[in-house]
Amino acid sequence: PFQLPGGEWVATGRVERAMEAIDVGGARLLELAWLAPTPTGRIAAVVWPTNQFAEAPAAEVERHVRRALRGHPRVRGWEVPSFVLLGDEPWEYRPRAKVRAMLSSHFGPALADPASGLRGAALPNPALRRHAALSSLLRSELAAALERVAPGTAAASAALTAALAGCVDGACLLRNADGSLREPELRHNPYDPRAPLASRLGRCDDEPWHLWDLAEKRGGSGPSPAALLRPLKGLCADAHALERLRGVLPPVLPSLGILHKLGVRFRLRLHCACALANQGAPVAFRAEATSATVQEEVLRVCRPEWVN
Repeated sequence: PFQLPGGEWVATGRVERAMEAIDVGGARLLELAWLAPTPTGRIAAVVWPTNQFAEAPAAEVERHVRRALRGHPRVRGWEVPSFVLLGDEPWEYRPRAKVRAMLSSHFGPALADPASGLRGAALPNPALRRHAALSSLLRSELAAALERVAPGTAAASAALTAALAGCVDGACLLRNADGSLREPELRHNPYDPRAPLASRLGRCDDEPWHLWDLAEKRGGSGPSPAALLRPLKGLCADAHALERLRGVLPPVLPSLGILHKLGVRFRLRLHCACALANQGAPVAFRAEATSATVQEEVLRVCRPEWVN
């Protein structure tokens, strides 16, 4: 919900559901609708028509929307949008970024800027807050488990915690510090060990490539991959600790209608790291190991179906 300059509250969920239920000649008009305030204190709606109305002119869609809402028993007069904008791509691809871009193109960049002071303009996503809370919880649980199973390895344990959770420069697990999705959750681009270091660090894959990419970032000023082997083996040998860590995160985290692999991805990373430590992978934990030099061994141990 957001509040208009005159103090009226707009029940966005109720209005959006009313819009999505609009029937025109026995066919549903809209696949999805999204409301947002404009800088002038009016309401804009971004809508995605159903296949039956995919070719309908914007003016026709707006006419149907306004006519239906004006007579709707649960929509108040001030909640009828002043502008109706048609989505020009499928909803499934980066919906929030798309809505912001469309609103900004029509009403100026201030609408998409949380610092603009416009009430409701930030369009908060509750999944971001939950992701941040779960990331913090996972880091705490990892740190506590490593302190118990590998005492006296504080620096290496901290580096291992960051690597397993994919934490770097404020980013952790699936999201960057600004809340945006990381690869491969964003566009499903595969990992490339030859890519620039910043690009490799800005990801969180099913394989814990951060074990080597973060070591590359640290250079000689921090623990090498070899130094991480002792705390990792200690963690992987503790069945109780592993079981507890596997249960910290929910398997998936919904956001804007999409289920993102959260707990599933962390469990795959943890399983891969333990498989490498327990199977005596000779290359993976050399002091000078990099993601490029260990890629073949990591895939052989963790993803044998890809290799075979």
